[in-house]
Amino acid sequence: MASIPAGGGSGSGSTNLGDDNEGKIVIIDENGDIAAGTVSEEEIINALINGGGYTARNAVGLEVDYDNKSFTRTQLAKGKSKGSDFDTFAMYGGRRRCNVADDGTINAFYGENGYTEDGSNGQVMVYQPKFYYQRIPLNTLDNKVGKIVTHDSFIISTTAQSGFKVHPIFITSSGEELDYVLFSAYEGSLYDTSANNYVNALNVTVDFGADKLSSINNAKPITGSSGLSLAKAEQLARNRGTGWHI
Repeated sequence: MASIPAGGGSGSGSTNLGDDNEGKIVIIDENGDIAAGTVSEEEIINALINGGGYTARNAVGLEVDYDNKSFTRTQLAKGKSKGSDFDTFAMYGGRRRCNVADDGTINAFYGENGYTEDGSNGQVMVYQPKFYYQRIPLNTLDNKVGKIVTHDSFIISTTAQSGFKVHPIFITSSGEELDYVLFSAYEGSLYDTSANNYVNALNVTVDFGADKLSSINNAKPITGSSGLSLAKAEQLARNRGTGWHI
């Protein structure tokens, strides 16, 4: 693989191969001319992964054999055990609980002054840093509706690299790419705006136009007995402010 600057290289062929050849292998043909190959870097990486000869940067992997119900850690995950072994990778070790204001401001992280889980300093959320992923089916079978994947390779990376995509959870509906997202630390409970408190009763009357879905400790999760539905839960989340969703 090579990057040939305009006007450089040897042979009589043109070195300006065009945007349609971006990411492709550059070759020297039989006449000594520079020409575009037909194989992309991503295709080469996929082939190396299939052959077990590729290690991505800052990445951990998992191979899943669906037929035999077996799971094998790959890439830099080889030989590691669950838990603290993975804390060196930001997508795992970078997860932290935090208090988040309704406008999205992170008020405090776990262990910092002011951090609390009772809702007085914001909702209790889990900070998840952005990561990238690559999925390559290693084996497939044909059936009447298409192909069935029987053996999969999943790799996630802390950094962007060839063949990887940013996980869609970090892309907004408008196409904006986020550096992190915030997940609820607790099951959704209800904040009653008229009473100015968190609800701990089972049978409650919910104002779906004003009350707020919440994530705090020691609060009773809201249930379907209150008339809750997916659409109404989404409304309660949005009542908290811009960017809040179920």
